[in-house]
Amino acid sequence: MPPGSVSAPMGARSTMARSCSRPMKSRLPTKIASSPSGVTATWVGAGVAAISWAVQRLAATSKPHRAIATTASAAGTRRRSMEPPGFRITIPCSHGGGIGARLSTLGASPKGIGDLSVAVPNVWRQRHLSAKVGHPLYIGAPFPASVAAMTPPPSKAQLTALLALSKRLELAETYADVLAAARDTVREVVGYQTTWVYLFTPPSQYTLITIQGSAANAIATEVPILHIEGDPFLEEVVSGKGIVLVEDARTDPRTNKEIVAALGNRTIVNVPIRLFDRNLGTLGTGSFGDEGVMVPSREQLDFLDAVASHIAITLDRVRLLQERSQREARLALLFQAVEQSPVAVAVAGADGSVEYLNPPLATLLGHTAPAEDESPLDWESGRSAPEALKGVRRALDQGVEWRGELHLTKGRGGFVWGAVTLSPVRREGGTLSHWLWLIEDITERKSFEERLLRQSQFDTLTDLPNRVLAIDRLDQALNLAHRHKGGVAVAILDLDRFKTINDTLGHGRGDELLVQVAQCLREAVWEGDTVARLGGDEFLLILSGVYEATAAERVAAKVLRALGRPFLIEGREVFVTASLGITLAPADGLDPHTLLRNADAAMYGAKEQGGNTIRFFQPEMNRRAKERLDMEGLLRHAQERGEIALHYQPLVDAQGIPVGAEALMRWTSPDLGAVQPERFIPLAEETGLILPLGTWALEQACRDIAVWQTQGLPPFRVSVNVSWRQFAAGNLPETVQRVLNAAAIDPDLLELEITETLLMTDAPLVRSVLGRLKAMGVRAALDDFGTGYSSLSYLKRFPFDQLKIDQAFIRDLHESESQALVGAIIAMGRALGLTVVGEGVETEAQRDWLRQRGCTLMQGFLFATPMPATDLAAWWRGRIGPT
Repeated sequence: MPPGSVSAPMGARSTMARSCSRPMKSRLPTKIASSPSGVTATWVGAGVAAISWAVQRLAATSKPHRAIATTASAAGTRRRSMEPPGFRITIPCSHGGGIGARLSTLGASPKGIGDLSVAVPNVWRQRHLSAKVGHPLYIGAPFPASVAAMTPPPSKAQLTALLALSKRLELAETYADVLAAARDTVREVVGYQTTWVYLFTPPSQYTLITIQGSAANAIATEVPILHIEGDPFLEEVVSGKGIVLVEDARTDPRTNKEIVAALGNRTIVNVPIRLFDRNLGTLGTGSFGDEGVMVPSREQLDFLDAVASHIAITLDRVRLLQERSQREARLALLFQAVEQSPVAVAVAGADGSVEYLNPPLATLLGHTAPAEDESPLDWESGRSAPEALKGVRRALDQGVEWRGELHLTKGRGGFVWGAVTLSPVRREGGTLSHWLWLIEDITERKSFEERLLRQSQFDTLTDLPNRVLAIDRLDQALNLAHRHKGGVAVAILDLDRFKTINDTLGHGRGDELLVQVAQCLREAVWEGDTVARLGGDEFLLILSGVYEATAAERVAAKVLRALGRPFLIEGREVFVTASLGITLAPADGLDPHTLLRNADAAMYGAKEQGGNTIRFFQPEMNRRAKERLDMEGLLRHAQERGEIALHYQPLVDAQGIPVGAEALMRWTSPDLGAVQPERFIPLAEETGLILPLGTWALEQACRDIAVWQTQGLPPFRVSVNVSWRQFAAGNLPETVQRVLNAAAIDPDLLELEITETLLMTDAPLVRSVLGRLKAMGVRAALDDFGTGYSSLSYLKRFPFDQLKIDQAFIRDLHESESQALVGAIIAMGRALGLTVVGEGVETEAQRDWLRQRGCTLMQGFLFATPMPATDLAAWWRGRIGPT
């Protein structure tokens, strides 16, 4: 209880509680509070007698004072008419106790009272109290007693209309129902034909609700009022401070004359709609057009006020009904969306137990309904990444979101990969309510990525590790040997005269021989050692824990003996021999590339001795290394001597019509003859000679494009391969721009090809350079897709225009696995908006297969071999005719 408050005796309270529903002559206040600003007395269940007692009691004080009384009498009637449950009396006093005495007889006005006001539910109780007290009482701000006039009680017709309105409001379910009832009541009693409501919609907006149609089929139209501020009339209307009466809207200074002219307003009446101390809005009515000016009487204004009081609670109830209906509709829509969503959804409680599964999740995992205390973590198969499981548990402990991939059980013994999003669901107060699990089936994508990853690390023919994985394995073996002070033997094996065998038996039988040789090598080495295929008929053996030549020689001899047995190829015995070169770590080197180079030199030493033998690396026998140095010296001057040329291999569409060409570098040396690109290009990259050679290739290709245009050939795009060193130099975009300007050709006619290994060197740099080239109008192609660390992320992270399938896939299209991979790559590229090119097409069967799968561009010997620029012009004219 606040300071200065005094409670009535318990007995008095009990008496009040027992008699609050029947009349009484006098009653003690429930609470009397005194403060420097005045005295406040509060009653519950008070009537006129209690007000009389308050006036008598407070007359003795010299402070300003007020009496507050609430009544509980006739509660049932108020509930039916939806009136507030009480009223408040405020009696401002003059000073010096001039209020008079003995006011128990309320027939005369209290002496010394300047103003007297009352806040009551409606005008009917106001009049009742005014008549009893003998002093006019008004709703809202006090009225001077000298000017306040007594108003007559409501007529029987008004009471009947209000009773009928109350009955209609009991059945109202929409704003249209409420407004139709109010409109009909106003028409009947006041005569206004049009009624509307400005409904307050928190926090600070209003909605204009109008009504059309009869009571049976009334339709409400809701229009948001966006511009109240700055409109004095609307600001006064929606303030809720009192009735706003405009006798003639055409002349009243408060109204907007343009709107008045457009709508035809004449008289406008707006009555506040209040519920307790809440401003719900305003009830508006009035006359229009030919109805003329219809100024209401005071009795009609009181009646309109009573109508507003009657519809207040109903409007609030309709609002709540609408909000509940909207919530239910949203919930129904959400439930329908979740039920029909292609994404699997589970809802778990705060304790983690599953409470709901949508049909896609039930289908995905083979569950009909969640088991008791079942958690989504129970679906994990045990094959998910440990970090993923830690992340899930951490998110559940901390109540935060988590995204990742989980391997899940499916039904009876099946498994699926799921991309999982785990999100907490919280109540309004922030406490955790549920967990939302979204699971997308990515099994097919994971399978494809695993196949691509395996393809990037394993040889498709023999299923042995390829060069990339072999180097990684060798690096791991060297690190392990260094920690344990052990050794590693590295052997390169090359089949003798395999080219002759391959040409004699055919490529298909040659491939089968390589498969059997690979299996033979696996069986010949120790468990834990690595056998890899470096390419062609060249294999790599990594023997861990070997640091003596004798141990390595025993394994190598075992390998040669195993290869000495006949291989059965399609019922025919085939015999092969091999040359092995061996190098030892740490004696001969400490890094993979040095050891491979040493083993390669030793292998060539074995071949020089006639093959079918073993040679260990020795510094004095490194003939290949010397040849390589000689080649490097010749290559440094090859361009200036005119020994380097560009040849072009045409690019055709599915109908064989030429659409572009790829520029290929060729070297013809007076000392070495025609040097294959796979020999001098890696050497140029390693020594840095690729930088001037690459720049020259760009310049020459652009010059040839310009010449072809002057010769009347149609514009076509030319692709040029670029090296990782050209990207690392940092000035590739500037070089390309200079070359394009010098040749005066359209940037769209130039396309740069890069390999996947380039993306692994410095991805941010490559992405930046490709972005700048793309802005210049130069296109980018990903070459030899599938030979490196193939990843779908490359295609999304880098601005590629074209995807070139490596010719190894095309060559092996007769194999079902290659067909599946190539088909998937084509579909993936098309889905990402990339042009897909099939490289190395040599047969019509390969062409037809690619064409049926939607591969739009092809390149290979079936269409044309690489040729000089002049020959390409003639070939092009021969294919497309004169231009």
